[in-house]
Amino acid sequence: MIRYLFSTGALLLLFGLQPVNAAEWIVGIAISNNDRTYAWFSDGVVTSGSPTHFETHKHAEAFKLPAGRKPSDIVAIAIAKSNDRVYTWFKDGKVVVGSTKDLASHVGPRNYTLPPGKTVADIAGIGIAPDGRVYAWYKDGTVSVGSSIDLDRHSAPSKYTLPAGVTFDDITEIDVGPDGHVYGWYRMGLVSEGTTEDLDLHESPRGFVPVQVVYRSWGPRFRRQPDIGIAVAGRKPYLPEHQDEEAEPADSPFGRTGARPDLVEAPDLAMTKISPAPAAGPFLATTLGRSLDPMIAVGHRFIILSDTGSIAFYDKRGNLLPTKNGVPTHFTTEEFFGGFVAKTNADGSFNDRNINLYLGFPKPCDTYPQTRYGNHFCFDDFYDTRVQFDPATRRFFIMSNSRHQLSEEKGRICMTYNVALSQITDTSDCVNKNDDSINDLCKLTSDEYCDLPRRLVAFAVSKTDDPRDGFHQYILTENEFRDWPWMAVNGDHFVVAHKGEVDPDSPAIIVFSTGALKLGKGHPPYFRYSNPALVGAKALPPGQHGPVGEPTLLLSMTSGRLDIFAFPKLADPWQTPTPLEESVELGDHALPTFGAVYRNGYLYGVGRKEAEELDGAKRFNVRIVRLPVTVSASSITVSTNPADGFLDRSFGLRAPGDPADSRINYNHPSMAVNAVGDMLFAYHREPFAGPAIFPEARYTLWRMGEPTWHWSRVLKVGEGQANDKIDYTTAVVDPSDNRSFWVALPYGKSGGGYRTAFGKVKP
Repeated sequence: MIRYLFSTGALLLLFGLQPVNAAEWIVGIAISNNDRTYAWFSDGVVTSGSPTHFETHKHAEAFKLPAGRKPSDIVAIAIAKSNDRVYTWFKDGKVVVGSTKDLASHVGPRNYTLPPGKTVADIAGIGIAPDGRVYAWYKDGTVSVGSSIDLDRHSAPSKYTLPAGVTFDDITEIDVGPDGHVYGWYRMGLVSEGTTEDLDLHESPRGFVPVQVVYRSWGPRFRRQPDIGIAVAGRKPYLPEHQDEEAEPADSPFGRTGARPDLVEAPDLAMTKISPAPAAGPFLATTLGRSLDPMIAVGHRFIILSDTGSIAFYDKRGNLLPTKNGVPTHFTTEEFFGGFVAKTNADGSFNDRNINLYLGFPKPCDTYPQTRYGNHFCFDDFYDTRVQFDPATRRFFIMSNSRHQLSEEKGRICMTYNVALSQITDTSDCVNKNDDSINDLCKLTSDEYCDLPRRLVAFAVSKTDDPRDGFHQYILTENEFRDWPWMAVNGDHFVVAHKGEVDPDSPAIIVFSTGALKLGKGHPPYFRYSNPALVGAKALPPGQHGPVGEPTLLLSMTSGRLDIFAFPKLADPWQTPTPLEESVELGDHALPTFGAVYRNGYLYGVGRKEAEELDGAKRFNVRIVRLPVTVSASSITVSTNPADGFLDRSFGLRAPGDPADSRINYNHPSMAVNAVGDMLFAYHREPFAGPAIFPEARYTLWRMGEPTWHWSRVLKVGEGQANDKIDYTTAVVDPSDNRSFWVALPYGKSGGGYRTAFGKVKP
């Protein structure tokens, strides 16, 4: 079999001009007597599944080749239905017989012959029928019948036909099933079912999914590394125990580790109680029109900043990095992950890493009704971008959700899709015809395409600690119809999760081998936890800062009960570990699991706590929960005793300098905890009642061993009003000293809307 999924010439990168040598992807496909489809890949692994999904039965396993041969030497593979022995034909004119995992375990290399005038380069696919006869299809549109060593022993080449729109160069492989039906797989992500002479006689081409994860490289050419509630008329008091920022606490529990080891006592410390001024910044982020959801990842030398749909690389002085080897340092998420939706590579060659080929649709995604951005039902959008730096591997991680313009609907209608208003003349069928959104698009409903809505997660791992050296990129092919993707790195576990509710038919958690991702493995080992395996309706990983080998945690909060799961690293990274489990009833002490941190035996969470309601509007305070949690090889222990370090506190209302009669909304807090237990809380403030302020970026420090937090400090004062929706803010620890903090926060910019400010804080 000759592969055409990748051009063997130079492949130009998405953003650079430097070519890389692309390798073949799938080197053989065959169907066994029990109707399982096996696929062999160029990275030396074999998977087991169905004709439409190659990995439904078994993950990738290594397979063995005859001495002196490599996967790219394979022409075709087929399985005899009589005994399930695997036959492999090579480019040097040899054929071997073995098993799915050892291709030459039964019979070593023997010569095989072709029909007169045919060469090995002419072979498009080979299959073995139930009667033992070997069929060989050629790129000139003929098929011969013979044996494994004499391909035309029984019948000279005769004509066969392809499905409409398919060329001979599109053929990836052809094989015969146990019922005698012939399957043809094509590089555009389609599989047909027919006979030896008519490849789609029984069923027209439909989509197939080759792998659970599609890999590609982004960046320059790179050699892989070896390795308050006061009762006031008209508003409801929610928290009688609320305190202003400057109020003294009723009690002062602090960590069981005692006073901060490097704390220098100063007589004015408790008197001033002001969080330190920024040690660097505030810096203003370069924007691309999307300023929601600011997130920062801080490495030893560089910084990545993101928002919903854009990414930028900075140095630690707040400067946008210059380009390096043609790699841009400021771009949209669509540009970064765009190689997963492009039809062709930059050099014009066919892009077999295009996820739109592998959606499993009944027909190509660009043959459905037109949608808003002119891509029919094809994927075209990457959003909900996240960034993180892992100090252990010294690598940056980037994650995004991807989608098309289809949405699931509950109730009478099963789905909707958006069409640009300019594409229609009659708006009577638009379900939003009376809404303001009709000025931009028409929302149409359908019961015909109910199985087609998709959400897919994409992520990337930097090749070095300099993001300009490129990334290993991956996109999952399994439908995860949830927004709010989330990630965490702990040792060799890279955890993919979602804040949204888990679909019972989808995995709740997917855990990849960090080491395999770091090396850019095409088939990275992974395992999954389904929703029934976890007690909660959704689970999220906290950020962990423990020693290498520490179990990885998952958290689920349901009706005042916190479920904590911990699973170890196993020697086999494909194997799903049995998690430890412990639950604790927290009641009103609910721990916010989104953005939680586990460090030095404490589980930290920060979130919003509703303080009051006025005419339907709600004001929030910052709530801090610290929970002593100890994880061993066999158990999880949890304490809610203040003597052990448990605390549940909140602050808000106003800060020094605010008018005395103002009440401020403290919104979307995040937190980071450094090596000695100092906590930094980052948030943005908006006016609620009293004298107005523009939305501003602030943070609050609480040093380990001190009885309470310090007064807040402004990172960036607001300049104008902003009403955009924000989902979260970010605070992280600088890995260079494991003490300093960095924050990325929104503020109201002059002229309206939000902009991101970021900076460094030294405790």
